[in-house]
Amino acid sequence: MPISLATAVTAAAGGSRWSEVERIDFSRTLGGAVWGLKHASGTVEHGLTHVDVQRQRTRMDSFGPTGGSAEYTPDRVTITDGATGESELFDHPRESFVGHGVETPWTPAHVAYFVGYTMWTYSTEAWSLQLPGVETEEDGTWTEAGRSLRRMRVTYPSSITTHSRVQTLYVDGDDLVRRRDYEADVMGGVPSAQLVAGHVEVDGIVIATERDVFPRDPAGGIFADQHLVSIRLADVAVV
Repeated sequence: MPISLATAVTAAAGGSRWSEVERIDFSRTLGGAVWGLKHASGTVEHGLTHVDVQRQRTRMDSFGPTGGSAEYTPDRVTITDGATGESELFDHPRESFVGHGVETPWTPAHVAYFVGYTMWTYSTEAWSLQLPGVETEEDGTWTEAGRSLRRMRVTYPSSITTHSRVQTLYVDGDDLVRRRDYEADVMGGVPSAQLVAGHVEVDGIVIATERDVFPRDPAGGIFADQHLVSIRLADVAVV
């Protein structure tokens, strides 16, 4: 019996090695139009990021104008001022996005929550497909830039915080994820397509270091002139 596409993706990215990994550290560079649209420029674009693999927790250094830090978990965001060392807690942050659209301004807590869950989702991309409650289903093929990709529909349980419950991953012949489609709930459900590249192997696991997000049209095409988010990772370390 052939293995599932989800299992193949995890195997290509490190297989059982993921269960031994506690944390992924990297330097982040974030760009794109979304930070200006959200009135959040200068908050989180550069700095170190620490992602716990076995639970949903992300810590971001160099956060905010005082060079403080922010910590994300699904139920709480903590922001620490770099000048005073004082921390502010924000409970149940997802609820604060109700009614938001693409251009709704974000507070620092909104930024910390968004970047926290996205960094966790992306860094653990292959491993999280095997977590309890995650359902996957192969969904045909897609041709993009002359390359044939297999599509996999992923339904996440409520226990995993991410963009939207249902997302689609596009997988190449090497079982690497090359694209992710979703509707960003925290931005009013805007259809988005994320192009994925720059895969590197670090201490036995494979992580993509380049991601670019664009609005998606109903047919699955992208509006390439509307670059919403760019993500670049460097100095990746596995702990």
